[in-house]
Amino acid sequence: MPDKTLLIFLSLEALFIGSGVLLLAVAVVFNGKDVSGPLDIATNLLLNNCSLNVAIVNAALVFVTALVAVPGVINSKDRKILRLHSWMIIVCGGVSLVVGLVIWFFTLKTRSNLLAIYENQTPTVHSALQSHLQCCGYIDANTPPFVKDDTCTNSFIAARLGPCIGPFSSYANILLDEIFTALFGLVEYCTLETKATQSTSGIDMADLDAMINGVAIHAPVSDDVKKVLNKDAIAFLALLHRTFNKRRLELLQRRVIRQAEIDKGILPDFLPETKHIRENDAWKGASPAPGLADRRVEITGPTDRKMVVNALNSNVWTYMADFEDSSAPTWANMTNGQVNLYDAIRRQVDFKQGEKEYKLRTDRKLPTLIARARGWHLEEKHFTVDGEPMSGSLFDFGLYFFNNAHELVKSGTGPYFYLPKMQSHLEARLWNDVFNVGQDYIGMPRGTIRATVLIETILAAFEMDEIIYELREHSSGLNCGRWDYIFSVIKTFRNNANFILPDRSAVTMTVPFMDAYVRLLIKTCHRRGVHAMGGMAAQIPIKDDKKANDIAMDGVYQDKLREVRAGHDGTWVAHPALAAIASDVFNKGMPTPNQIYNRREEVHVTANDLLNMNMPGSITEEGIRKNLNIGLGYMEGWLRGVGCVPINYLMEDAATAEVSRSQLWQWCKHSATTAEGKKIDKAYAQRLLKEQADQLASKAAKGNKYHLAAQYFAGQVTGEDYADFLTSLLYNEITTVGAPKQASKL
Repeated sequence: MPDKTLLIFLSLEALFIGSGVLLLAVAVVFNGKDVSGPLDIATNLLLNNCSLNVAIVNAALVFVTALVAVPGVINSKDRKILRLHSWMIIVCGGVSLVVGLVIWFFTLKTRSNLLAIYENQTPTVHSALQSHLQCCGYIDANTPPFVKDDTCTNSFIAARLGPCIGPFSSYANILLDEIFTALFGLVEYCTLETKATQSTSGIDMADLDAMINGVAIHAPVSDDVKKVLNKDAIAFLALLHRTFNKRRLELLQRRVIRQAEIDKGILPDFLPETKHIRENDAWKGASPAPGLADRRVEITGPTDRKMVVNALNSNVWTYMADFEDSSAPTWANMTNGQVNLYDAIRRQVDFKQGEKEYKLRTDRKLPTLIARARGWHLEEKHFTVDGEPMSGSLFDFGLYFFNNAHELVKSGTGPYFYLPKMQSHLEARLWNDVFNVGQDYIGMPRGTIRATVLIETILAAFEMDEIIYELREHSSGLNCGRWDYIFSVIKTFRNNANFILPDRSAVTMTVPFMDAYVRLLIKTCHRRGVHAMGGMAAQIPIKDDKKANDIAMDGVYQDKLREVRAGHDGTWVAHPALAAIASDVFNKGMPTPNQIYNRREEVHVTANDLLNMNMPGSITEEGIRKNLNIGLGYMEGWLRGVGCVPINYLMEDAATAEVSRSQLWQWCKHSATTAEGKKIDKAYAQRLLKEQADQLASKAAKGNKYHLAAQYFAGQVTGEDYADFLTSLLYNEITTVGAPKQASKL
């Protein structure tokens, strides 16, 4: 019977020989790799500076050592042979460690030179890699090396597929990691790899430097802001800009062309070219993501630290942190807002203001966080890439997503967004492509991001199905953005006398065109399996007048009751005190997490329904003065850097101010007549504007900006100049663009 010690020895010897076989096999396979296919080409060029011949020598040493053991096995009493064998094993281990270090050194060298390795290949190799990895160019389609081929036929396709830097870097990491791990053991690899960590995005330092080259910041960057605006995040922002900005600008130009058609009398209609999408019942949006199944009450507001804490402590289901209409986009507001959300996600947002402490509650789960980025039309002039200001949308999305996506998933939710001001499904397609590139870049599965689209333009109302379709795996529904929608109707048809609206107080959710819009949105969302969110309750409690407060709160109750009965799955409030009213209404009217099951099959909305401006009401001087008060009040606050302004116990934001100034412009343009018989012309509008501005300025604190606001407002109420957005008109007043500081110097 064989000796037990001998059996153990033979088993260990077999493992030792197996390690030699593995060394030899890996080295031979990779050194003799056929490079006919694109993946083999990638492997070959990555291993070009990482010779595995030393592994063959090491394998040979293993086999010689094993042979030396044979005489010792035959004659186990010959201790000299076994002692020699033991020493040779120690030598083999030392050689293996040295070989491992050599190969590890070469893999690091390869990783640090990925851009140079990629650039040095022929166009044929670039094309093969683009085809296999389904990408275009290395950094973007506008920066060499980029090959126009069957995969990347034009800039539009290139933008959709995204750059090769992400997939190529990922493939390089997987390939080189597997070689080292297979040859020399996981423990040593992990120990050495920790020392070789390069960037949080997995992009190597040489690539990172190349990506941030050309990026400049034109404002101070505090130490707090640096934790969100670091080199890794800046590289991601630069990638988004270079990949998508050209397409964004093309879509904005498309808006201009579409407006010119409408000015000629061509009214909008459902698109014939997308009829097949609308009529196909088979496709659906994404199922609700974690934290988004029940959204019955959402609170919205800006991203200052106090608001973030108060909103997350509210008795609501979600909090929409707003970088758009309720925030004035100063550099400080935008960057500090990112810091506040970063801290809140990690529960590090507590602070003290005077004697009062603001702390996140710990007695229950916090509301799901959703971020609203700026619209496609807005720019971030403090951040430039290759001399161009970055899109505010991409800046807001990029910083929030890059810094927080993985942390949000870890906490049980995900990176969720509200998308504003879109006018077509092509703009939704752009967002979807941005999401895919972002998720690929940080190694997150596609479909993790979810986005709710605010249907707040009349043109988007004709493309609801198409917008959900473009976002499919990322869609979490649509929302009725009532005030922006009314603004859009006035703005889009401002040159058409058939679309003159009465006082804004008369344009309720029950007038024909608004009712049609709501019914179509709910039906479309539920048909596609996604949420249909209701609109904003902007009331603020009136603490010193109980009767007036009761009337205001009853108005909130009735509005929310209308929404839940119509089929909405949730609603918005602007103030925490309204959450209880909204919750009570939706808890009673919607006992389930949502009512997506309510398909509203009886609803049939036509183009004429969406354009039906028949409604009761008139234009009054009181209505004109209200519009002036709201417009001037909001603009004055915005010029001071405040984007959410309480006026007459209503929380006004950019949307309501837009309605106010657009109505005045339209009434003046078409010489409308008030109920009192007064013709609204330029002189009349200017007189009332001066009166209101003087009155407001006299009651406000010294140094107020009412007269500056009136200067801007004057051109917007006389039927002459018309800015697409007040926020664009005023942006330069709150922008302090300093000398550029290169991102590489941060």
